[in-house]
Amino acid sequence: MSTDFPDAPFNRTHAFDWLDQWYPVGFVKDFDPAAPHRLVLLGIPLVIWHQPAPSSDQHHSSSSSSSSSGSWRVFADVCPHRLVPLSEGRITPGGLLQCPYHGWAFNGQGGCEIIPQEGHHATPRACATAYPCVVRQGLLFVKPAALPKRPVASDDSSSSSSSAGAGVHADAGGSTADAAGLPLVPEFDDPAWLVQDTWRDVPYDWASLMENVLDASHVPFTHHKSISSRDSVGAYDMRLTRQVSGAGFRGAWATGPRAGALGPQATEFVAPCLMRHTIDAQLRGYESMVVVYAVPIAPGKCRLLNRNAFKFTGQGWAAKLPALLMKAAPGWAIHLGTQVPLEDDQIFLHYGEAEFVAAAGKGKSAAQAYYMPSKADTYVVAFRSWIRHHGNGGPFGDVGRPEYRAQLQPRLSHPQLLDRYSQHTANCAQCQAALKQPEAVAGLLGGAGLRVGGWAAAAAAAWLLRGALTGLEGAFHTGSYPPPRNKGP
Repeated sequence: MSTDFPDAPFNRTHAFDWLDQWYPVGFVKDFDPAAPHRLVLLGIPLVIWHQPAPSSDQHHSSSSSSSSSGSWRVFADVCPHRLVPLSEGRITPGGLLQCPYHGWAFNGQGGCEIIPQEGHHATPRACATAYPCVVRQGLLFVKPAALPKRPVASDDSSSSSSSAGAGVHADAGGSTADAAGLPLVPEFDDPAWLVQDTWRDVPYDWASLMENVLDASHVPFTHHKSISSRDSVGAYDMRLTRQVSGAGFRGAWATGPRAGALGPQATEFVAPCLMRHTIDAQLRGYESMVVVYAVPIAPGKCRLLNRNAFKFTGQGWAAKLPALLMKAAPGWAIHLGTQVPLEDDQIFLHYGEAEFVAAAGKGKSAAQAYYMPSKADTYVVAFRSWIRHHGNGGPFGDVGRPEYRAQLQPRLSHPQLLDRYSQHTANCAQCQAALKQPEAVAGLLGGAGLRVGGWAAAAAAAWLLRGALTGLEGAFHTGSYPPPRNKGP
């Protein structure tokens, strides 16, 4: 996008509606179904909660569901009564979302079932605002276009909820028409693909994230000693195989990663938030895919959802053993292991984005702010072309506007940028469960030592274990600095 590297070709389409898109907001296995969760999407505060299925002996219910395990719901995170966040409330034994302030309780469609202080609740004004949501491929997708208010009937508060499992409210009830346009990965419907997932709320914009993951040429340098090496630099002969359009673009890298050792790599950007790199099985005997969703939260903030997938095509233990190991790895261990490469980029992307926004504030376009003379920048050029010609400047508009810059968070320190707890652990059910496990493990091992070798053995086991568990617990809270690439040659 510089004067040395002209804009990618494009087909101009109708104005892009950022609110009329499906966005993945998280992996279902990382949400605790027993509690409501707050998430901001496109600047809209949301509450995500799980409505349990009614018991078989329940005559009246706030909801029924086509799934025996219940349904995920997404509301605006505000109670219509006094505007406090519903995410601070609870899910009642009867399957309602209860406001923490005065106990108003809402069914799966947002209808107000209970006002403890009495009052007229069979009115749209008493309803919470519900949004379409659906679960596919282990992800909860949300469309940030509010559904019509559905108040309960005045004579029977449960009657309006009799079809709670219908449509895209339910995790198993969305019709093909309802869920049209979901940014899915078709290969993941094949059980032969093994997928490992991770995520993090990162302190930079969705566009910075998308640029970063589209750009394969940074990997040997940024991720040296974590997942790559500076010695693996090869030819970056990228080209577009499908021109930029409103739907996105495709590209091919003939040489591929690690100086061609892995084979050619295909890349696709599916507007507005999905990117995938795919390498076939020609050289290695297995296919692999890196999938990233860049979910816009607010100016300067986004949620990164990463899926690393493999399909082992060989026979015998050479194919079976890696698959068994992948299946055996606990989710929290995968999350911890992937935080380091995520942090490799975190600090300089946050700081670099501030420079880009400052340049935009001076009237510079991306072509003027960036100098990109190499074919290695092909996908970044194409992505910036999509934003310019199809994406209306991004979900929050032109980043050079004063209104945009006013919403940005201040420059963060290294410790703030490496804060794993607030950016991941605090809101991850799998990692929260793992944090509670070390105490139980210590108790079990200490007891075993006492039974086998007396108090001395128990004390020694506890002393050794304490150091290991302290390190493990610390890994859930913060990353380390400097990054691996700056430790030694």
